[in-house]
Amino acid sequence: PTLISRFYSLDPLAKKYSDISPYAFVANNPILFVDSDGREIIIKDPKTNKTIIYKPNDASIKEGAGEFALKAIEGLDYLYNNASAKGVNRVQNLVEATDFTVNIIENLRPFTDQFAGSLTENSTLQWNPYIAYEIPTGVQSPIISLAHEIDHANEFLQAINAYYNEEDYDKADEIFSTRVAPLLPERAYPGMPERMKEENRVTKGYETETAKALGQATRPDYN
Repeated sequence: PTLISRFYSLDPLAKKYSDISPYAFVANNPILFVDSDGREIIIKDPKTNKTIIYKPNDASIKEGAGEFALKAIEGLDYLYNNASAKGVNRVQNLVEATDFTVNIIENLRPFTDQFAGSLTENSTLQWNPYIAYEIPTGVQSPIISLAHEIDHANEFLQAINAYYNEEDYDKADEIFSTRVAPLLPERAYPGMPERMKEENRVTKGYETETAKALGQATRPDYN
């Protein structure tokens, strides 16, 4: 018998590849490419110089991975399996989001982890999994910093969705100014007070919640 595969919906990331039919599977090249669901959290593995598409609780993606990639996978799995007490699973939101990709890359500089959103290409999350943070009340392990930056990524996702779906021009402009712009690269929007508001929102919220769940120190604000 003849087997014919049919796809009945658009690729969720079709907008990123305008030169390819939105109904085409893996760019019409299934011999070379695999795409399980069209959505992505990508871990850049500095050991192998390869990219790993993160899949929650999937042991197979750890095979051959370097130390950084393994730590990133384990950190994401923890955050995925221990959703917020308020019922928000930030990692799940990012994995399931359409037309949104986050690259997680190794950051070897101490205390400079950062999420940088982008409206035109993949957003970037820089994370150092090797150094604990000393704060006035004690110590926070690197996973707390990962949670902090994941919360920024989730907020950026929610903000750009709200911005693009808002039909009122003034309301859309306010969303962009107060929620989207603060999470774009700081060099483009230096010294924005909205950035500090966002940092404090995360510090007092998801960062503190994750730290308490792990029995680690918390801080009252971002400074």
